[in-house]
Amino acid sequence: MDQFARRIATAVVALLLLSGFIAVNSSAQLIPTKLPTPQGGDFGNGASASSVAGGTFLGGNGVVPLPAVAFGIPLGYGASAGDFFASLAAQRGLRGDPEWIDAAAFGGQGFGNPREWVGVELTVASYSTYRNTLRNRSLSVKAHRYLRPDLAVAVGVENAFIAGRPDGGRSVYAVASHRRSLADVQLPIREMTLTLGLGDGRFNSVQRVLRNVNKASLFGGVGLRVHEQFGVLASWNGQDLTLGASLALEPVSGVPLIITPVLLDVTGYAGDRARFALSVGAATSLW
Repeated sequence: MDQFARRIATAVVALLLLSGFIAVNSSAQLIPTKLPTPQGGDFGNGASASSVAGGTFLGGNGVVPLPAVAFGIPLGYGASAGDFFASLAAQRGLRGDPEWIDAAAFGGQGFGNPREWVGVELTVASYSTYRNTLRNRSLSVKAHRYLRPDLAVAVGVENAFIAGRPDGGRSVYAVASHRRSLADVQLPIREMTLTLGLGDGRFNSVQRVLRNVNKASLFGGVGLRVHEQFGVLASWNGQDLTLGASLALEPVSGVPLIITPVLLDVTGYAGDRARFALSVGAATSLW
């Protein structure tokens, strides 16, 4: 393993340890904000639909069927002008209610050019879709920019405009994602994507939410592409760890289909048990 790989491994371990410390130590509060705290529910899905839609957002050379590199957290990458994505996420069991079945549907559109100036991504979400179709809706906004071909940053507001009672309330975040080819490393990994961000709202620990405290917390993730169309991922959403895999297919030419099964709340910091969730996303370029 070369020096770069060792640094990556050290950074990943440090991120997970620091995030775990923040989740269990209520005194480790970072930046205070004046936004409302999450309204309840699972507040684990969020509006990070493009992170599981795959496709155009990491390809850079048109529509490419690439697996997702994160689940439940935003990325520094985003949709550009003409890019459209949609996803459906479902899970069995909420925190404290293992029999509850819930789902959320997302659709989004990109505008602008993040490589030359700035890109803007708009996401419409329908929460509690399985039981209350279209009653709990929101619009999320993200602005993103490539600093280098392998590094992108973004700022955004999840659920900026709300109708009903969407999961997670409103959250503000800033995030960076770095993609690195590992073809020169003697590992069965083709590519690694690292994400690190800071956000409030649903990125708070559950302990803070229960105390009606809203502070900014760290979130992040690691995505490893072990095959052109298959990858594994680990994401920390500020509350608990998500582990999963992602498969990228292209049943229709030019429309990647990304299937991402995950286990939520793996460490048990935020929930009483690990829970299964499944996301199916698609993305394409309309022009």
